Amino acid sequence: MTNIKYEIIPLTEENITLLERLRYDAYGMNPNDLPPENTLHTRELKNGKYLVFGCLLDNQIVGACYTSNTRKSLYIEQLFILKKYQNSSLHLGSNLLKFVLANKKVAEEYFNSKFYFSYLDTYKNTTSFYESLGYEEKDSHMRKRL
Repeated sequence: MTNIKYEIIPLTEENITLLERLRYDAYGMNPNDLPPENTLHTRELKNGKYLVFGCLLDNQIVGACYTSNTRKSLYIEQLFILKKYQNSSLHLGSNLLKFVLANKKVAEEYFNSKFYFSYLDTYKNTTSFYESLGYEEKDSHMRKRL
């Protein structure tokens, strides 16, 4: 049986590098184009701008959700799952996002802010995916009341 867990990922140097490598895999990016250690996201992770929720499969991180306090809301900066687990019957991405939203109080404490909405950008035909999770298009973003 597969052991799936969702939890907050501590932002150690090792985890930050791992997360960015996983993100590259999920998006089909080439690490030779821009080393994962030099990305904007790496800098933001190191500066504490993001609270990261992770998806672990058999105790290995296979996906994550970078969240921030942007637009005075719980902003989903990045949501990614390793390519080999995307669109699987495990529904790791949608379950990870549901976990993030169910734990908004943790994010509110981390960011010292009250959230009434969650926002995110959409990419490459993801609108229907987010709509299935209760988001709606609003001012060039997807929005969900929390």
